[in-house]
Amino acid sequence: MNAEPRLLFVYGTLRRGAGHPMHDLLSRRAAFVSPASTAGRLYDTGRYPAAVPAEDESDRIHGEVYELDDPDEVWPWLDEYEGCFPADAADSLFLRRVVIVHISGGRTLHAWMYWYNRPTTGLARIACGRCE
Repeated sequence: MNAEPRLLFVYGTLRRGAGHPMHDLLSRRAAFVSPASTAGRLYDTGRYPAAVPAEDESDRIHGEVYELDDPDEVWPWLDEYEGCFPADAADSLFLRRVVIVHISGGRTLHAWMYWYNRPTTGLARIACGRCE
């Protein structure tokens, strides 16, 4: 599955209204596209949400899609923020992968998102799929 290298799906601290300084940085380097959702399960780590893939399409993660203005400049600092090391997946806290996101109007897009790369045992599931 190929993704437009400029599209990013966010579901946690990078969302509008999350109040995190990294969203402010993202908003200066990317344009909001649409609210969106993708198949997955969301967990609460205590400091940030953690998304993991789900086989059941009814398990949804709700977030937002952004279009990056200069992916070659933005991906490195996003990867660093997310603890994603493309050359070392085993040590990465999150892995950046392509997903299909559903946006308003029933359209789908291919976008990048960060999946949690640790066990979720003992973490509370956020059943509604929304990070509040």
